[in-house]
This record gives sequence, C-alpha cells and structure tokens, in this order.
Amino acid sequence: MLLLRRKLIVVHAAEESAMAWTLINHPTVLMRVDQEKKVTENARAYAEQDAGAQRYATELIQEKHEVATASLVGMEN
Repeated sequence: MLLLRRKLIVVHAAEESAMAWTLINHPTVLMRVDQEKKVTENARAYAEQDAGAQRYATELIQEKHEVATASLVGMEN
C-alpha cells in the first residue's frame, strides 16, 4: 500500500512537472488554459443568475397558484 502511494506521488509529480514545462515553453497553451478558465467562470456565473431567476419565477407562480386556489375555494362556498 505504501509503495503504491509513493508510486502515485511520483507519477503525480512527473505530471505536474510536464504540465509546468508545457505551460512555460508554449505560451499559447497557457493563454488557452486561461481563456478556458474565464469561459468556465462566465458560464458558472450565468448558471447561478439563471438559477436565481428560475427560483424567483417559481415563487411568483407558486403565489399565483395559491391565490387562484383560494379564489376557487371561495367560489365553491
């Protein structure tokens, strides 16, 4: 188990080293990674805004449903 953990640490360190070398020696890769990060952040922000708008719309619909239900109950009596 300990040997496997050490092996994984070595592999992980090698992967990080290779990624660092790639980013340093290929600035276009770094720019692309940065651009993808910005796109991801923008998509997350949009999704959060959309979720908030959907929650608000759900609350409005729920309130209208309650008013309509109360009105129907009043008409039946």
